[in-house]
Amino acid sequence: MGNVHADSLKNLLTSGRYHDIVMRTVEEVRSDNSKCASCPWFRYCCGGCRALGLLFSGERLDLSGEDISKCLFFEGGWYERIAEALPGWTSIKKL
Repeated sequence: MGNVHADSLKNLLTSGRYHDIVMRTVEEVRSDNSKCASCPWFRYCCGGCRALGLLFSGERLDLSGEDISKCLFFEGGWYERIAEALPGWTSIKKL
């Protein structure tokens, strides 16, 4: 990630490995992850949390790994259950 004793903090935050990780786009996550690329819920979760995706990727340490908490939420029908429990609520994004 860099070394603040060897490089300026500005350089570490604007270029290099750290910058590549935090500036990763949703499209990069989708294109690098076949499960996310084919998921009908992707437009809602956008691949989930990158920190959780990294955590759940195990030894691979994959920056495009699935955030399985979002997979469990959507695939388990929780979105629909919550929507049904909120009468009168409508999503601004159609399912």
